[in-house]
Amino acid sequence: MVKETSGVLVNGDPSILTYIKHVCGKHQEVQVRKVEQLDAQHVFCAGQGLDKWLEEKIDAFVARNMLEPPEDTATFQGPAQAETLSRISIQSPSELKSEIRGLAEELDVKVAAVPGQEAPDLGSSEPLRLVPQVQIKSSYHSHRNNEKSREKLRIQAVSAYRSPWDERYPPNWIDEDDQGREEKLRKEQAEREENHADRLKERERLPIFEAKNRVLDTIRRARVTLLAADTGSGKSTQVPQFILDEAIAQGCGRQVHVVCTQPRRLAAVSLASRVAWERGERSDGHGSTGHVVRWEEKPPRPWGSICFCTVGSLLPRISRLGASHVIVDEVRVMWCLHVSLPSGSGVAVFVEPDATVRELKALAQQQLKKSFLRLLSTDGGLAFAKRWGGGAFLDARLSLAAAGLHDGATVAAVAQTPSLAATATAFALWCGGDSGVVTWGKAENGGDIGDLQPHLLHVRHVVSTSSAFAALLADGRVVTWGQAAAGGDCTLVAEMLKDVKQIRGSGAAFCAVLSDGSVVTWGHSSSGGDSNTVRDLLQHVEEVHATHFAFAAILADRTVVTWGGENSGGDSRSVQYQLTNVRTVVAADRAFAAILLDGTVVTWGDALDGGDSSAVQHQLRHVQQVTATSRAFAALLADGTVVCWGSPENGGDSKKVRDRLRGVKEIYATDRAFCAVCDGTIVTWGDPMYGGDSPCLLDLPILHVEPNGFAFAVLSSDGSVLAWGNPYYGGNCQKVQEELQDILCLKGSSRAFTAVRSDGVLVSWGDPGGGGDGCRETLAAVWG
Repeated sequence: MVKETSGVLVNGDPSILTYIKHVCGKHQEVQVRKVEQLDAQHVFCAGQGLDKWLEEKIDAFVARNMLEPPEDTATFQGPAQAETLSRISIQSPSELKSEIRGLAEELDVKVAAVPGQEAPDLGSSEPLRLVPQVQIKSSYHSHRNNEKSREKLRIQAVSAYRSPWDERYPPNWIDEDDQGREEKLRKEQAEREENHADRLKERERLPIFEAKNRVLDTIRRARVTLLAADTGSGKSTQVPQFILDEAIAQGCGRQVHVVCTQPRRLAAVSLASRVAWERGERSDGHGSTGHVVRWEEKPPRPWGSICFCTVGSLLPRISRLGASHVIVDEVRVMWCLHVSLPSGSGVAVFVEPDATVRELKALAQQQLKKSFLRLLSTDGGLAFAKRWGGGAFLDARLSLAAAGLHDGATVAAVAQTPSLAATATAFALWCGGDSGVVTWGKAENGGDIGDLQPHLLHVRHVVSTSSAFAALLADGRVVTWGQAAAGGDCTLVAEMLKDVKQIRGSGAAFCAVLSDGSVVTWGHSSSGGDSNTVRDLLQHVEEVHATHFAFAAILADRTVVTWGGENSGGDSRSVQYQLTNVRTVVAADRAFAAILLDGTVVTWGDALDGGDSSAVQHQLRHVQQVTATSRAFAALLADGTVVCWGSPENGGDSKKVRDRLRGVKEIYATDRAFCAVCDGTIVTWGDPMYGGDSPCLLDLPILHVEPNGFAFAVLSSDGSVLAWGNPYYGGNCQKVQEELQDILCLKGSSRAFTAVRSDGVLVSWGDPGGGGDGCRETLAAVWG
């Protein structure tokens, strides 16, 4: 229960409001207020404790319903139970304003006026703007003729108000009694003029030198000075020295610490080196000139000095040591665009006017710490939650102006988590919308998408066989690639693959379930790629499952139809009379296990691979979940215990760990081992080289366990990853351990793992031939 009242201001699609009512239903002290007159269509959250949780819920809801909308979008209104939540109160803007006015009067708080603006009138009926708008006007003058640059140097005092820096921001390193530093500065200056007079003459030939007095006079008069001059005029190297040299001459040089920012690391380092040379010293971190950039720091002394740094190093530098003057070099006219998520989380992104949507998105992803964003046109709003993209996503290739954006515009965004699929030796990654699909690994097994990328837009799901992929598109079509014999070529059935709602892959064949309940199969016939023998029975199919060599379809009446390798689960005649009221079906390599609605289990297929459960049939009651290795099954019962059967070497015998298998929540499996999650700990059994022997005891809550064929990888709540099993095939992630931070999702192929970090970086490990070739490029670089 949230202790303090949290407020949510909502504007936009009604289904979002309904959803918020639903997710807030159990928090009785949450108030939801609808505000009609907000500048941007998004949700604002404020309060204690609930905000982050609610933001994540809303963002996930919008992304899910925007990119994977319900089949009947016309009647979609969010969770039905939300209609009964009478505790939710709706307030109009005037009511909210009145409440603010009352609170101000109760606390005897006066609403202060922003300089140059009138104080807002809380008694007025006009909408109240709580955050004042500030406009910054600027102009840019470019003069390419260096001969005329002396005349066209422009110096502007942006603010006539001046407050001495040492009164407003006294640096903690100033010692008012240490006059020895002044003496040292004067001595250094005298030696500089005597020993390096030639360098001083070289400085005096720069155009900026003639404007030295004007520059210094303007700096003395104003808090902020804007200086515009041609490239090469000496702005970056001379102005910091002007300030320091004047202070030394006036006897207060020890109070000066000039920090000059540069947009690039190389510029900061090279400018520090140049200025140090002009002053007759080395930029080694011991003199009056130095630099501070990421991964490299050679700072100057903290008094009577000049420090060149990158923008990202500015705040840490001045917060620790202070600064007398801050020079922001290479200032450009920038646009400020507001990028907002449906939950209300948002950032102000500064970009150049000629930037592209791709650059805007990359900056927004970095600031919001989201691996992948979809940016929407300004007229799209949250109505997109009820329909499929429809061209409202901004084209990453366009400039901001061509995309209809302008300075101060608000851009709606949807955060997505990439999804992964894998064949035996290749990966496929997609993110919905028009982002397409990215593949890597063995090219012949699906690692090379070739020229299919233009056809892989608006992907809903990707499934695989051992060496081919099939992508289900939003319009119900299917695109395949990889080995043709394993289902990578669907040309022969392409005309039939329309209105597909589900695809399932066996070892070398695919099965697609159409919206009318019929089935289309293709691939190797020995793996179920030919369903002609049971075509008349395959009507009203709701879902399909597969072993390596066979398929099992669950019909609307909850019966089962099988086809494919007869000894691998493709022939269920011996148990057909038991296959009624089937809830779901689980597959090993050559056997099936069906969980019935009453919690019992029916098995068929190769008896040695788990197709015969007669030895434990009396224990298989109240079964909640069944998981399979290649040749064994493990059933999770309602009381949290586990029952196993099948090949003992493949996990079919759990006697050694039976006492520890209590309170089991989930079970996962590699080809020959099981992993059970029990209240934050893990219990494993089966072949040790496949992850069946792990001493791991996790202190952090487990978010997800991902198996590949030979190893397990665990994603913890802190975003870290732990792996064990065959070290050559992903069981050892030490080489990339430093990269495995803030992980969003994991996926295993047969012999490797891939993790997606929150900053969009892909990290792979395991067999290089199976896609485990270390760190890969970021999603921003992949999709732009």
